[in-house]
Amino acid sequence: MTADETRAFLADHSDAVNRHDAGALAHNYAEDAVIESPIFGVVEGRDAIEASHRAAFEAWPDAIQQNESVLVDGNRACVVSTFSGTHVHDLMGLPGTGKPFKINLVFIYHLRDGLIAREERLYDFTTTLVQLGVMKVKPARG
Repeated sequence: MTADETRAFLADHSDAVNRHDAGALAHNYAEDAVIESPIFGVVEGRDAIEASHRAAFEAWPDAIQQNESVLVDGNRACVVSTFSGTHVHDLMGLPGTGKPFKINLVFIYHLRDGLIAREERLYDFTTTLVQLGVMKVKPARG
């Protein structure tokens, strides 16, 4: 895939996230794909990946993803995004608060034959925990 094709593929992938279409998302992954995620752990195989997306959509039914930047280098891509919604269900052991949240995240994709073979996710939970009122950050000294 060219860099432009990869960007278009990842834009379609993000669109499927925002439609909460786990089936469409699953088709973007190789049969033997692996996701490493702080929330879902290591998820292996297309069927398990589809199930993990379904679980996320059930937990955060109004969540949307917005890509801020997409960097492509051959068969690798890095996407910096935000994921926002309402915290109505458990998030990393924290019971739902009903408060809005926004998670800053980075996806690192390894592509093979036009599909995602490996996905690594990095999340900024500190900012999210502050938004949910369960963590306070000391103001910087001035």
